[in-house]
Amino acid sequence: MTSSATPASVGVFQSDGHCEWAYVEEGLRTGEGLLAAVATGLKAVTTDGHRGPASPDLIMLDQGPGQFTGLRAGIGIAQGLAMGWNIPVLAMDSASIMVWAAWEALEKTRHSDDVSGSDREASGALLSDALPALHWITVRDARLGAFYVAEFGSLEGLFESEGASVQTLGPERLLDIVKNRLTLNPHRGSIVIVSDPSSQARLAEFNGFDDVSRAKPVWMQPRASDLLGALARLGLAKLRRGAQARQAQQLEANYVRNDVAMDLNAQRAYRRAQGDLTKI
Repeated sequence: MTSSATPASVGVFQSDGHCEWAYVEEGLRTGEGLLAAVATGLKAVTTDGHRGPASPDLIMLDQGPGQFTGLRAGIGIAQGLAMGWNIPVLAMDSASIMVWAAWEALEKTRHSDDVSGSDREASGALLSDALPALHWITVRDARLGAFYVAEFGSLEGLFESEGASVQTLGPERLLDIVKNRLTLNPHRGSIVIVSDPSSQARLAEFNGFDDVSRAKPVWMQPRASDLLGALARLGLAKLRRGAQARQAQQLEANYVRNDVAMDLNAQRAYRRAQGDLTKI
């Protein structure tokens, strides 16, 4: 289950990573349909496929960072279900899940003759057999003029990360980091920036973004269904490498910055300073 970004999603997976059933919310809801979807999904699996048990063996959860309300909903639902079913929870940071989803998409593109159009163009720099060492940067809008940012020098970092590598950075600092990485890795396609449409649009509002775009990093925007599958398959890979699931009461959301949940007065002050009161 993942609810750190909109739309939230939940799925039922086999132990080999195959998805038997999945649900992706519509619109701008923040996880409110996940609980009902879990019941629907398990019923669909046990009645139609009759392959699985009435309850799962493990819950895999995106623990953030991400949107505050969605994370609270996801954590609360996961805790309640884990306690009711008496099963453990494997929680992973959203940055690792984003990178794994992007990597899966690139691998699919490299090995598929049917990929064309924007998908092939987006990853065209990575289609050769001799690939450069990739450097991964994840960017997600943290609101209030900041971004959640994480860097991974290799995929191996995903198995070590527990979210501590995620920082909250302003746009200027983020652009400095990206420019520095592009200088150190001049080969086109050596830098992969994983984000989402709204975060990339927000970043484009700041000066300097055009220079970064002209440097030709590879931009990836995994869909909600991609993130859900990546969550399950990365979790299974981590388990094989010795990762330990937790009990429900041990779960904590990875908010990174507590001021994301600013009170209404602070939000008004921030937006007034930006000259925009229309979204309050």
